[in-house]
Amino acid sequence: MQAIITKCTTNQPELKKDYCIIGAGPSGLQLGYFLHKAGRDYLIFERTNTSGAFFIDYPRHRTMISINKRNTGKTNKEFNLRHDWNSLLSDDDSLQMRHYSGDFFPHADMFLKYLQDYTKKLGINVKYNTNIVNVKSINITADQPRFQLQDHFHNIYECKTVIVGTGLSLPNNPYFKGFEHTVGYEDMSIDKADYEGKTVLIMGKGNSGFETADNIIANTNYIHLISRTQFKLSWETHYVGDVRAVNSDLFDTFRLKSLDGIYQAPINELKLIKQGDKIYVDTIQGDVFELNSTVHKGIGSIDKFALRDPYDIVIRCLGFKFDFHVYCRGVQVEPGIIKGKEKYPAITHSYEAVNVPGLFFTGTNTHSLDYKKSAGGFIHGFRYTARVLSRILEFRNHNVSWPSVTQPTTELLNHIVKRVNEASGTYHMYGFLGDVVILSKNATTYTYLEEFPINLIHQLHEKTGHAAQEVLVIVMEYGQYKNFQFIGIPGKAHLSYFLHPVLYYYDALPSKKAMSQSPARTMVLPRPRKIHHIVEDFLTDFTAPQSHILLLRRFLESCLQTDLRNLYDSQCFSMAMTSKSLSSMCRDYDYQLKMGSPGEFETRIPIQKRKQLARVKMDYMCVGLALTLFWTSIHASDLIQMDVDDVCDTDNNVCYKFCYNDKQNWTNARQVCDNSYDMMAVVNDVEVHRKIRKHINSQTDTLRECMGNGYWIGATDSVNEGQFVFTNGEPLPTDYEKWYDGQPGNSVQQDVAGQDCVQLW
Repeated sequence: MQAIITKCTTNQPELKKDYCIIGAGPSGLQLGYFLHKAGRDYLIFERTNTSGAFFIDYPRHRTMISINKRNTGKTNKEFNLRHDWNSLLSDDDSLQMRHYSGDFFPHADMFLKYLQDYTKKLGINVKYNTNIVNVKSINITADQPRFQLQDHFHNIYECKTVIVGTGLSLPNNPYFKGFEHTVGYEDMSIDKADYEGKTVLIMGKGNSGFETADNIIANTNYIHLISRTQFKLSWETHYVGDVRAVNSDLFDTFRLKSLDGIYQAPINELKLIKQGDKIYVDTIQGDVFELNSTVHKGIGSIDKFALRDPYDIVIRCLGFKFDFHVYCRGVQVEPGIIKGKEKYPAITHSYEAVNVPGLFFTGTNTHSLDYKKSAGGFIHGFRYTARVLSRILEFRNHNVSWPSVTQPTTELLNHIVKRVNEASGTYHMYGFLGDVVILSKNATTYTYLEEFPINLIHQLHEKTGHAAQEVLVIVMEYGQYKNFQFIGIPGKAHLSYFLHPVLYYYDALPSKKAMSQSPARTMVLPRPRKIHHIVEDFLTDFTAPQSHILLLRRFLESCLQTDLRNLYDSQCFSMAMTSKSLSSMCRDYDYQLKMGSPGEFETRIPIQKRKQLARVKMDYMCVGLALTLFWTSIHASDLIQMDVDDVCDTDNNVCYKFCYNDKQNWTNARQVCDNSYDMMAVVNDVEVHRKIRKHINSQTDTLRECMGNGYWIGATDSVNEGQFVFTNGEPLPTDYEKWYDGQPGNSVQQDVAGQDCVQLW
């Protein structure tokens, strides 16, 4: 497809505006709302006499496929927008689609009325009956672009910034032999009586094709659908532009062999011939063609060609494309170059034309960026990308920084948990819009930016006005694994198939080069310093104390190199008296109470492995590292596995980490534990010993690499021979019953100094 250059005239402008929006459809109105709210000088041009004129005719059979879930059991507006796919964003709660229709899939007339009310109630500036036929550049520079718009009455309007929100308005009608014997989706009859007793062929297996089939299926003899590619179901691909279940009746009748059929063949290799009242289909092989041929060049005898019977009606349902015709010299908008994206204008991730500075796009026009990947081509997606565009323009043209909030890092965990459980923009624009957390140099504060286009993360300062180096990017993602099953295991969160949050930690922003390279198959961004998947949840509720919150906190602590636990003042006092450093909460809040009592302040940290305790020399063996005290209201008799090498004892409010990738002597092992966690393992209770032993014996070979050497715990009698004391000063009872046979001993076989340290083995 090529941009068409039309004749342009130059006259004195009728008016001048900072922003001109072409099209008063949903995306134009949404962007208009944000410009209006910001007090900007703007005007929307609409060729018809009403907002949302596209929905006067489409969808042809008048049922929207955007869901209108009126009840969620919650009153949180932001959360409810996750399940309202029709409403535009505004501060007026009356402008929600649930007040206009009780149908799960609303009638298009109701949506049309909604858009008209949205325009009127919010006072959005729209100039109706003004068809922009030419867009011309008059001072095209990167710093100060200027455009002239010409309407069908030859009136001229001058604009600093032009935003096109016309959607995909032209039917896609590729030429093929026999095209003249077909009728288009745009002008087909919607009277079901016209299809009574007819045999129908529908070209195109998208939603418009299936929608058409579903609406006439009860009247026809049978229906065949045909297109060049295999049809895809949205519940399978997660892409809402694929065939929706609401339109899939014909899929049932085909698979259950009730006459209807779905056939895959390139349309440009078919030919339609009309004989009398019937339309026949045949294939083309080079120059060889015969009506319902039985012999084809190079193929041989074919007597069961799938489309051999004639049809009464052939309907084209081949989608829509962008209208490239209205752009003049200097504004030669280029189509996309990737197959499948030619119907969209070529734009950057700032929604700006790749070759025309100052010319932007909003709405379905921008779907080339996330085509087949996210929801940017649909109302529930582009209402957020319109807000993103407004923020980009605010900083670019008015030096207004991206909205943000700065708080102490002690609030970061709660902030992230709230967003991943409520945010709608990142939920719908998964993999493309993400929250960005800018970390201060000393990790005491953070700045939170919502719904930033993650493909611009390398230009964060340039697009937002916020300088950054160390950042967290929080994105919602579907998994790459086609297993259609919930994983549900925190240690396998990276294999989650359904929508779940993923956190990318960068100690320096990715470079432009890194962003231009294809990321790993399982990532949407360049490889980060650290990454954390929050395991998928059946309820999409990421607040489980152990499976979600605890592991997220540990990840944040590893990124920030600080303790993010919520502690009581008594615990902070104890920490101040016994540790070299305080947790962030204790330091920032001066021992303020934060949550219900977790019980006795005690940290037990084992190392691992197999059956009993043994006294050995200070040799090299696997190191066991510890986690920290956490609070939970859940109680269980056994250890709960959080990850491959992490377990939690909820009866005693403590977690343990098993380390099997390194070997150290006892002194080095203690240093690792003291520096990175709390301390070495304290195992002086029979019940605790039982739990650890049971867990180890239940594991696979992954945790048995150190079976022969064992795992250090924190007990030693190196100070007073025969008096075993843990590193926290707690004694090991002299009558402890879990010693291995013949232990504790003090063999000098390996070392003349004897054995002083205790291991699990």
